[in-house]
Amino acid sequence: MSDALTSRAAHEYRNERDRQERTKAGSRLAVLHSAPSPACEEDYDGAQAPPAPIDDAGPRHKGNGADGPQRDYVPPGSPGAALFKFERWGEIAFNVDEEYLIDGILPKQGVGLLYGASQTFKSFIATHMGLHVARAQPWAGRQTEGAPVVYLAAEGAPGLRKRKAGYVNTGRVPADGVDFALVSAAPNLGTADGDFDRLVATIKSAAIKPGLIIVDTIAKVIGGADENGAGMAQFLLNVQALAQIFDCFVLAIHHTGWNEDAKDRPRGWSGLPAALDVMILSERKPGDMHATATIQKSKDELSGFRLTAHLERIVLGISRTGREVSTLIVEVVETEAPAVSNPTKSIPRSRRLIMDMVLAAIEEAGEDIRPFANGPIIRAVSDETVRRRYYARIAEQAAPDEDVRKMAERQRKGFNRAISDVLNAKDLMAQERDGRGSYGCHARDIFRILDQAISVGPTGTTGTCL
Repeated sequence: MSDALTSRAAHEYRNERDRQERTKAGSRLAVLHSAPSPACEEDYDGAQAPPAPIDDAGPRHKGNGADGPQRDYVPPGSPGAALFKFERWGEIAFNVDEEYLIDGILPKQGVGLLYGASQTFKSFIATHMGLHVARAQPWAGRQTEGAPVVYLAAEGAPGLRKRKAGYVNTGRVPADGVDFALVSAAPNLGTADGDFDRLVATIKSAAIKPGLIIVDTIAKVIGGADENGAGMAQFLLNVQALAQIFDCFVLAIHHTGWNEDAKDRPRGWSGLPAALDVMILSERKPGDMHATATIQKSKDELSGFRLTAHLERIVLGISRTGREVSTLIVEVVETEAPAVSNPTKSIPRSRRLIMDMVLAAIEEAGEDIRPFANGPIIRAVSDETVRRRYYARIAEQAAPDEDVRKMAERQRKGFNRAISDVLNAKDLMAQERDGRGSYGCHARDIFRILDQAISVGPTGTTGTCL
């Protein structure tokens, strides 16, 4: 995505959010001098009004739940009632047992993304996860907080029906009595005048207070809106509002980008990852009956660990045409053991010393250079400056019977050996320039910046390494 497109999407997102806040503030002022209607109190049941999309040009909702929740809600006790809960320092508390829906993976409230390329078992993993939450059973070896689950199958509802048959036929899940509900529809959550109100009303009318809402998939519920900008921003506003209204976690299923270099990030608006509490990448090699789920982001927790979901094929029966009908279900999800890394070798004192000298010299007399024709600009310093600092740090004095010239030669050789060691270890790079040597960035950092310049920014992207 270009920088211009990213900037435009972020600008549209901020404008839409600010417009909604202004509209809500105005509507609240209009009702401060009148008590809320009984129908309004019943609709929200004391919950905070959601920051849902509002169409300035259209009529405002005043319904009693049949046509959506009222947006002009002021909590009981108005006029003059506080619109937000106020907690003093002594009242702020945290319970370690009330943080997660799935321990260490899904928090009880927030928005997350399970994404991957086509046929990487995303929906299978999400269904398996939802069934374990609905039945308060451990998932991937981690405790779950049992809660009702709503699965919004905007695509693939028939597939979920088959998966249920697979779980039931194998005796893994009972045919009834599981707090797992299916909504086989594609509500529009990508535009301000979409179906957010109707979706909330549908869930409330079923007398369900979900702990987990699964949206499968984003592409099917943004109503044809632009997933590279305003459509995705509006979707985020809506699912964040769902999480607040029901005090739950919303897990959306999405796809990776189309390009080969976008296989490990979500498709669409670049601001999406920053708005998420959890981001999980599902990957699978063709023909494999397992997929790897990498926790790329987990707010307030370590990320980067992997889970492996193993699937099995279940034959459901023979159709009247003689065709074998089957489905896949997740058999088990395991946490991969972390790779054992080699012990880090200690860096010799002489190398640490010369690196300290280079750092100090760059800070004192560094200058910008471009070591490669189309590479980035980096900070570097001449070898004379480094040598001068090195000699001052050593502060070696000649012995009474030693020739001063021999001492100087010994210092010169010591400096050259130290520089050769760090260059051979690729801790530094050196380049002849205008007849003199200069020392700059760690080589590995230079190449990292070059990669960024090629994949993200224009040629000549600058960076300082040391």
